[in-house]
Amino acid sequence: MNTAARLEGANKPLDTRVLVSREAAERSGLDWFRPMGAVTLRGRKTPVEIFEPVPDMAENQRGLAIAAVEAHAQGDAERVKALTDTILESVHDDDAMMNLIQRLRQTHKGESYVLG
Repeated sequence: MNTAARLEGANKPLDTRVLVSREAAERSGLDWFRPMGAVTLRGRKTPVEIFEPVPDMAENQRGLAIAAVEAHAQGDAERVKALTDTILESVHDDDAMMNLIQRLRQTHKGESYVLG
């Protein structure tokens, strides 16, 4: 099974509609993808950085998501907490973002979230 098919199956547990890998997001040439962290897909050992297309998301909100995922990758738990607290103040009905926040807070120093 290829990565695209595995990403399609990851949408439900991550509360997303469409997911793409970093490579696919970069190849698209579009700048309206928000990072959704790193996940280890079922049947794979290597984590995949995933992104969700959100063309209508405000640039500052996308920037907060980018900063939170980067802080997590660097192992800066205090910054992750501060950034996710800021995101929570303005995001109320975005299940995918709430899921990301939960995953960032549950894993440590760049760990990927493992999907069953």
